[in-house]
Amino acid sequence: MRIVITTPSMAPHGGIFNILEIANRLQDFGHEVTVFNQSANSKQDRVKLTCKVVTRVDLRDYDCLICSSPHAVDLLDNPYPVKKIVFMQMLEHLFRPEDKAWGDRCKRFYNAPYPMISTATWGVKEIVREADVLGTGVNLDHFPISDKPKDGMTILLESPEPTNPAKDVDRLALKAAKLLKDKGFRIIAYGAIPIHKEYSDIPHEYYIKPSLSKMNELYERSAILLKATKYDFRSTAPLEAMTKGCVTVRAIDKGDEDLDNTNSYRYGYTDRFNANTILQNCFGSFGRNTECMNFVQKYSWDYWMPKYNEVICR
Repeated sequence: MRIVITTPSMAPHGGIFNILEIANRLQDFGHEVTVFNQSANSKQDRVKLTCKVVTRVDLRDYDCLICSSPHAVDLLDNPYPVKKIVFMQMLEHLFRPEDKAWGDRCKRFYNAPYPMISTATWGVKEIVREADVLGTGVNLDHFPISDKPKDGMTILLESPEPTNPAKDVDRLALKAAKLLKDKGFRIIAYGAIPIHKEYSDIPHEYYIKPSLSKMNELYERSAILLKATKYDFRSTAPLEAMTKGCVTVRAIDKGDEDLDNTNSYRYGYTDRFNANTILQNCFGSFGRNTECMNFVQKYSWDYWMPKYNEVICR
């Protein structure tokens, strides 16, 4: 089948990498896949694409369109191709709640009269429609399994600076990290933007858009990953951390259904996500290291992709 899958850009973040992984792996299933990059100037160098990338598209050339975000919702109005699928990785109106025009595009995307694949049960319930809920994996070539010993005193924060209202707007992770730092822990962190100056002295080390090798190093060094957001569908950092036995301590109200009390530590997005709770419940015995490494190997892209292919080929 000739498939075109949209991406709003090639920006280096989890949702984009999921789109590119799916494109590559659909190509491996024998499809002829094209990625339509809607932001012509954006680039990424982590995923080596085996499929074609274009910045303009004629939908008459394809058998199937996979629309992967509200940015591409206008393509769903085109009569070609007949087969269309909506791939929803987040309720994106939550990123820009004051933007009515964007909210209208999101509603059109959520309610499009085509089959939907989503990555979160709660998101599908929120918009009250049917969808196939499928997980996402980790590319184990990019993040190889490693059980290198850790010092037990290094804590990693991923994207602690909020970029929209669905993220860690109260900076719970940074506030917890400050107190843990005062107790002698080493705080390292990475993200896409600088940390606000009020909190910038909390990490001993901070990396903006780190390379793949640096990310592997950070996960390998860290005993736990602190991550706090109000909402997510399936965030990639906790899965990447699992490949190194780095256990996630998570504050979240809705999302990340891969994380449970066998492979991580979960809290609501509340002030209970604090240094004292973390020290009391999450340190001492790292008995969940093995569980999280087993989980990420079992539920890799090799597990999920046959299910994606089956849905797309219906």
